[in-house]
Amino acid sequence: MLSSKRQGDVVLVSFTGTNALDINSVEAFREQMTRLLAGARTVVLDMQNVDFVDSAGLRALIWLRRELTRKGRRLILYRLRPSVRDVLEVTRLIRIFATCSDPSELRRMLTQGAKTEAAADRAKLQTIIYPNGAILQVEDSDTLNQDDARSVVRQAGSLARPGRPVILDLRNVQYVDAAALWLLTDALRRAKEAKSALYVLVNSETLKQIFENVPAWRGYVIHSEHDLPGLVSGKKESANEGKEKFVDLGLMLGATGT
Repeated sequence: MLSSKRQGDVVLVSFTGTNALDINSVEAFREQMTRLLAGARTVVLDMQNVDFVDSAGLRALIWLRRELTRKGRRLILYRLRPSVRDVLEVTRLIRIFATCSDPSELRRMLTQGAKTEAAADRAKLQTIIYPNGAILQVEDSDTLNQDDARSVVRQAGSLARPGRPVILDLRNVQYVDAAALWLLTDALRRAKEAKSALYVLVNSETLKQIFENVPAWRGYVIHSEHDLPGLVSGKKESANEGKEKFVDLGLMLGATGT
């Protein structure tokens, strides 16, 4: 599936024998890439022969980027086909990848040296406390990993009060990995037990699907501020949550823009 050429600490990886990175090929992709990463400072993934990427393929690319960036290494997506670039743009994942389209541009990027992204990717949290709830904003990170989620969960737990929701603002985040999602889901469970609530506010359609694929999160995902009227009116509350209505939620979120 993959062929590679190595020059110093730069590895150029190309796709052979397939034109898709999808659910049928991601397992082989991960296995081969894991072997190829050894000793690589920069991985250039030549996508010229790939004209289809599904959601499993997107997750594989995010996984590859994360594996590299947390070790201070980098990934460059090279020669993206228009169909694949369109998918990355629609999902807004294009913003988290370094890309280039021609050899001269690639040479310029390689001569810049390896760029350590791990520190920049670490999530920063900003808390805004209101009389009837709180907003916890995740900043300076486009992905949320297990370590980030632990920090979020600790902070959200300290903010939770009966009848006072915590809004986790993930509008700057494009992807949440499986370990982080498990931790956040456990935090949602504990918030419900404490008669509070934990909501996530997201921009990314990919992120919305990740959360809503977990039954516990259904009704607790705000995809846009247009969803707030229904949330404020209590239409999304489940029967076992009684008659609690967080009537100041719209005001809380409205205040974040000022």
